[in-house]
Amino acid sequence: MLNRKKLIIGCALALACHSAAAVDGVIEISAVCVDLNEGCFAGDSAGLPVTITEPGSYRLTTNLSTSSTSVDIIEINADNVTLDLNGFTIQGPAECTISGGSTNCTSTGTGNAIDVNGNRVSIENGTIVGAAADGIMAAGSFSDLRVANLTVRGCGSDGILAAASGSIRDSVFAANGAVGINVGFGGTYVRDTVSYGNGDSGQFGGFCSNNVYYSNDASPEVFCNQVGTNLCGTTPC
Repeated sequence: MLNRKKLIIGCALALACHSAAAVDGVIEISAVCVDLNEGCFAGDSAGLPVTITEPGSYRLTTNLSTSSTSVDIIEINADNVTLDLNGFTIQGPAECTISGGSTNCTSTGTGNAIDVNGNRVSIENGTIVGAAADGIMAAGSFSDLRVANLTVRGCGSDGILAAASGSIRDSVFAANGAVGINVGFGGTYVRDTVSYGNGDSGQFGGFCSNNVYYSNDASPEVFCNQVGTNLCGTTPC
């Protein structure tokens, strides 16, 4: 009887880990489910990257990290996805230092912290550090990327690279190897954000309002359509 109870409990725990769904309907992502043979949820394989292929709300419940320079940590391959980092950190292998007014990074490569291939994607509430390539990569022709309340630092290339429309707010982009906020000539609005110590511009492209840029390697530090007051150091840009 005791063995049977243990078996039932074990099966229940395994099922809970595999489904990774919280009581509020948010799908959970953790280092534990990354290591499961089945992956974190339907459509995801074991190991990294964690691959999101269905719309919905997802939430980290632990930090995620990799020592690989060529592997993405999370890939979002669906529309209508919200990813809440929930105060946790996604960490890659890159290390960036600021010396003599220049930012230099080691252990760089092709792996992004979060690779976005979908429309109407939100990423919020946490830290991205040391991605081998970009902190957030959303270079396709996708619309309505929303980024909020993030710290993205020490990534080997851009803090964020986003080609389409969207918004970035209340975030910090620091000491990344290339551009802090690289949004090209798309319709991305950046506001209430700080970008400093990056190896190129603080921001390239898009619209900007109420941001602060300083100690970025490029001169001038920012190239954006100013729709509000922005500071370059302590003076208006």
